[in-house]
Amino acid sequence: MRVFVVRSMVDQATLDRGAQASERTRVLFESLLLTRRNEIHHADPEKAVSAAFRMVHSVMTQRICMLAAAHVEHQTDWDQLVDELSAIASAYLRHGETESQ
Repeated sequence: MRVFVVRSMVDQATLDRGAQASERTRVLFESLLLTRRNEIHHADPEKAVSAAFRMVHSVMTQRICMLAAAHVEHQTDWDQLVDELSAIASAYLRHGETESQ
């Protein structure tokens, strides 16, 4: 994926395909989480799920782009990273704000 991210900086078609793939992933992620809406303790579940997606997507994209960087310290393996992101997103969604601020 790193190659596609780098290529998208100079190739509009690659950028467009990547944006479409990200959008499909977002829709699937949010749709899946919103099936458990009753477990989301946030005044605006859609907003909370969108924020969770952006956080997970950003971290994973950054990890992919930096995978070859030897200077990255304390880099966890993929399974551990997924576990950490899952715990963070779950904590936010289950224990987030309960009233609109």
